Amino acid sequence: MMVIIFCIAMRKSIFYNKRAGGFLAVITGAIVFYIASLTPLLVAPFGNISWFFGIITVTVGNLGMGLYILLQFILASILFVIASKIMERKLNI
Repeated sequence: MMVIIFCIAMRKSIFYNKRAGGFLAVITGAIVFYIASLTPLLVAPFGNISWFFGIITVTVGNLGMGLYILLQFILASILFVIASKIMERKLNI
């Protein structure tokens, strides 16, 4: 959800008057989504890594699940802060 809000904030502020601003916002969103999909690899020391035809999965236990939830919360809060700073710059608050 925060990746989508981040993309909308990028489109409405940074890429507002740019040519192909929507395309640039989608590309930026894809890059952010790719980085967000790699974050479960940070909890790999607490679980087992499996590779199925190019898809990497990390199976974690109780401690790893707690760390994974904390990691996702940190990622969402970072995206929220960046999106709010971008919108603040657009609105001149």
